[in-house]
Amino acid sequence: MDRKSWQDKVGYHITPDYGLMNDPNGLIKFKDDYHVFYQLNPNGFVHKNKSWGHMVSTNMVDWEQQPIALHPDSWFDKDGVYSGCAIEHEEKIYLFYTGNVIDDGVNKSYQCGAVSEDGQRFEKLGPIMEHPVGYTRHVRDPKVFKSPFQADEWYMVLGAQTNDLKADLLVYKSSNLLEWEFLYNLRSDHDTELGYMLECPDLIKIDDQYVLIASPQGLKKEDYRFQNRYHSGYFICDFFEDGSIKLLQPFKELDHGFEFYAPQTFRDGNQNILYAWMGVMEDEQERLVPTIESSGWLHNLTIPRILELKEGELRQQPAAVLSQLREGKGNKMTFDKAGHFPLQSLQTEIILAFEKETDQLNLTLDRLFSLSFQLEEGVLSFTRQSWVTDEKEQRKRLFDGGMKEVRIFIDHSIVEIFINGGACVFSSRIFSRAGSTNELSFEFSKKTSSMSLQVFDLKTVDFSAKAINYV
Repeated sequence: MDRKSWQDKVGYHITPDYGLMNDPNGLIKFKDDYHVFYQLNPNGFVHKNKSWGHMVSTNMVDWEQQPIALHPDSWFDKDGVYSGCAIEHEEKIYLFYTGNVIDDGVNKSYQCGAVSEDGQRFEKLGPIMEHPVGYTRHVRDPKVFKSPFQADEWYMVLGAQTNDLKADLLVYKSSNLLEWEFLYNLRSDHDTELGYMLECPDLIKIDDQYVLIASPQGLKKEDYRFQNRYHSGYFICDFFEDGSIKLLQPFKELDHGFEFYAPQTFRDGNQNILYAWMGVMEDEQERLVPTIESSGWLHNLTIPRILELKEGELRQQPAAVLSQLREGKGNKMTFDKAGHFPLQSLQTEIILAFEKETDQLNLTLDRLFSLSFQLEEGVLSFTRQSWVTDEKEQRKRLFDGGMKEVRIFIDHSIVEIFINGGACVFSSRIFSRAGSTNELSFEFSKKTSSMSLQVFDLKTVDFSAKAINYV
């Protein structure tokens, strides 16, 4: 298959200039600027030689590419600067990450720190804790947050694997960010199935409720859940001063598309904002992603999403600042029962709003993807065309109630779909061939009197622009 015929331009999502991107790291607002760090192999397209790439913005829309923040150049991280987080303390940014070391074929991991006064130049602090007893070297992805119980104390959650190859979550506490006391492990209280490894844990508070976000590996595939290689989701939970966690409901997935993994959040005022990696996929798919050959980069981050808790579910909505990408007031039309609309661009935001909840919807964008919903069946399906086999592939989830709104962000080879205010989300890579018509077609239930369609063209972000001025 000639992959040069696939269209893969990206206009407003964060991507690397060159090489392989994966997990978002160190998300933080520091001195009025937004910082997004991310896993980066700047030398190729395999999961080796990981550094921390770095982007900075004043508005989460226009971004400036920065020099690599952390290189694998120390004895404790020489084979990879792995995922972690950022916090602000005493007007400095502290980064926490996992250093990967391979000696004579044996892997070792170290939880490490780094510090910066200006958000640009980072001094490594080295390992900050001993490796926990009873765990393999698969202990990684520290997420640090301020104690809600005591001033001048911090907690850390870590993903881990026990010696009997079971996923676990570890909780630590510190009063100085350099010395950490082990408090708690999740498996001691819960026998919840979490697979063989838990990555990228993130414990946040929304209103008065705690939410544990994590990415387990090794969950068994089901008809309507866990259909990808690895998974990301959340537990509603309680969190206590002794570090213990009480899970209040079963694990729920955050996204039901093909590519969504390793989400991380940060606070901006009273909002919790999430980015994730698009994304984890099977080895053959990854090797054949068209952007490698045509553009020299692999993978991207999602758009920023605001997290809300409604009716016991964690919902994701596109960040309001993304409206700054809109060019003009957008086309707005009303349709009865069915219609079609040729998109002028594949760099677009689309909003479908139903006057009354629809119990049926079939939406198709040329050969790129389709969305299908039948209330009677209680199933919502997303279908795309594979860039490996050229055949259709599908993801399904159970979905109760009618459909009120569908909001779609398309960025050429990326689509993110938000249904009913983020009650269900599908994030996926898509690739169209040259000559595609880009026609949006839809048909909905006769019981729904009308549907409004609004389409905005979105601007292209210049990621090399000098958006930030440093003294």
